Amino acid sequence: MSMESSERTNKVPSWEEIEVLKERLKTLMAEREKQYEDMNLWGKCTAIAEELGKGHPKKYGTYWEYKDDNLTIGYDDYGRNLWVIWNGRMVLEVHLGKLKLFRPGSWIRKICQLALKANQIIDERERTEKFKDLMTEMKKWEEVKE
Repeated sequence: MSMESSERTNKVPSWEEIEVLKERLKTLMAEREKQYEDMNLWGKCTAIAEELGKGHPKKYGTYWEYKDDNLTIGYDDYGRNLWVIWNGRMVLEVHLGKLKLFRPGSWIRKICQLALKANQIIDERERTEKFKDLMTEMKKWEEVKE
């Protein structure tokens, strides 16, 4: 019995080990948050969901979803919730605008490629709208023809 209790004691982490692990986790989370922000993953993922995905209106806001073979992006624009699933694994989660999970990997390359396509669509739409607005304003100022 004494041998059994000593084995059990060896497997129980010390408070110091817990503190070290806690600090390592805090450092890793801070690094991941900086990477997430530096890469503008919020902007890229929400643009993909809205421009390349499908919108499902809800009582408040819209739930956007983009899906392909190995990537799923879900975005709730009202609650500021975002999640990315890559090959069946959650790799990014934002809840109420706060980063809860970020696991960097090869999925980020795909996000960057898709974001270029989504941003091109946004840019084309904005230029078209701006052109229409200018044409409307131009017509107001044109000379009256009798």
